[in-house]
Amino acid sequence: GDHAAMKCGKKDSIVHLGFKPFTVGEKQKFSDKYAVLVANSMLMAKKSEGSKDTFNAKVACYEFALMLLKKNYPDYELKEFRDLAKIRPYSRVYEMIASLPETITRGGIKALLPEYKQRLQEIFSNHKDPLLYELRNVALYGISECERAEQFMEVLKTENYDAIGNMMKISHDGDRLGVESVSDKHLEQLIANNTPFENQCGSYKCSTPEIDALCDLLNGTDGVLGSELVGAGLGGCVIALIEKSKAQSIINAVNEGYYDKNNLPHAADVY
Repeated sequence: GDHAAMKCGKKDSIVHLGFKPFTVGEKQKFSDKYAVLVANSMLMAKKSEGSKDTFNAKVACYEFALMLLKKNYPDYELKEFRDLAKIRPYSRVYEMIASLPETITRGGIKALLPEYKQRLQEIFSNHKDPLLYELRNVALYGISECERAEQFMEVLKTENYDAIGNMMKISHDGDRLGVESVSDKHLEQLIANNTPFENQCGSYKCSTPEIDALCDLLNGTDGVLGSELVGAGLGGCVIALIEKSKAQSIINAVNEGYYDKNNLPHAADVY
């Protein structure tokens, strides 16, 4: 994704890219009334100190969830995880998620999916055992992210930048460390209301306390429409959609409320 964005990006525009297969979709002009602020949290996600294990364990949750759902619901002929986001009504997908264990051990996964023995061993070998895999939390996050990505260009065409900012907030809520897990009760409410996917955050939990605080600071600052973690998480940068006319006051707020407060060098800029 990073390489494709660098290669296919267009100045002052947003390009919609697709993968599996790779496609370059439509291009939409970005309003000159708004800008993107990038704030480096100054936290490095050190793969040698466990962040790679955490990242790979999250990806494994997607694979395990898809394996189980393909087995439990063969009529849908699911090929990619994103196919789940295309199923309607929404309530049906929530029912499918409810069939997944809320958490599961490696032993539990092997017992439920003996036909995937070789593939499971390959997945297990790329990260340390997290003891519990949170299948529902990650599945709901992924499905909702797919839906937001699908809707993004249409929202951008209408120049509804407030809605885009809200999408960013919901997305980051799924990355927060303290977000509520996807329980039976939560899914029952979603099923009863046939709630659209794009309004859900799930629970991916790849943020940090510092990054959550930085997003909260930004979201509470005048002129910020929304902010979120960018990249794989556990460190790195936050991006925010802002009103261009208020850029300097927003940078001042971030410098004072995050960098100065934590004795860090100023590392936010607007593009």
